[in-house]
Amino acid sequence: MNKLRGYYLQNVCADTKPQFAPLAAEVAAITKQRDDFEKTIPATFVFTDMPTPRQSFVMLRGQYDKPGEKVEF
Repeated sequence: MNKLRGYYLQNVCADTKPQFAPLAAEVAAITKQRDDFEKTIPATFVFTDMPTPRQSFVMLRGQYDKPGEKVEF
């Protein structure tokens, strides 16, 4: 109910809409700045799937250089 009332007061009501106009413009400007900044951040893929998966092993005591039993699918 509060969201509906807030929307009405900010966007519909002729008495209160002018009071919210400067704030709405400021929010829109800041949102645009944020979106423009986010577009400048490069995106990279961390991995690609291999054509055939490599073999996996249970590591003894969690050590990467001591493979134990082979993991079966």
